[in-house]
Amino acid sequence: MSQRFSLTVLTAVLACLLASSAAWAERRIKPTIDGLQARLDGDRAIVSYRVVRGMSGDVLERIHSGIAVQFRHRIEILSRRAVPLWPSRSVARTVVETSASYDSLTGRYELTRTTRTGKADPGAEERHSTDSRQEMVRWMTELHDVPLLDSDGRLATTKRLRLSVDSAVDRRYVMLMFPSTVSASAERPLEF
Repeated sequence: MSQRFSLTVLTAVLACLLASSAAWAERRIKPTIDGLQARLDGDRAIVSYRVVRGMSGDVLERIHSGIAVQFRHRIEILSRRAVPLWPSRSVARTVVETSASYDSLTGRYELTRTTRTGKADPGAEERHSTDSRQEMVRWMTELHDVPLLDSDGRLATTKRLRLSVDSAVDRRYVMLMFPSTVSASAERPLEF
């Protein structure tokens, strides 16, 4: 009896592993940052980029089921320290949060974008409504002309700067219990 019970449990565990591996096959496609550009405009840097493969089938399914989905884009300009193992210092930072929700009765997407350019900044909020899925995907995954304010005036004088971008595009649950954030990040030297 115990051997038959253990064989049944082993079969159930293997079936669950097989089902979860099939479900994770789509999730292995990681989002990436593409077209990362920056230019200097007076005392601020202007950054543009897009997240490729940011809208997975799971994210679209959640949006179409009426659940609001939020992406968080963190853009930083870092200066290198003279000591090799010392952490980099943030020269400028902007956080952009985009969200989308779908109203199935009207067939429209409600879009929100909040841009915070500093720790004390409450942020500027922008709202939009559309019935186009392509416009919703563009709103969530593309950032154009995002300003990074230079409070110390170091953008024009510091030579060794790096542009760092991190976009948290999805939250998944491992074994239905442990949250895991799917994100895309990129970093490159900044030259004006």
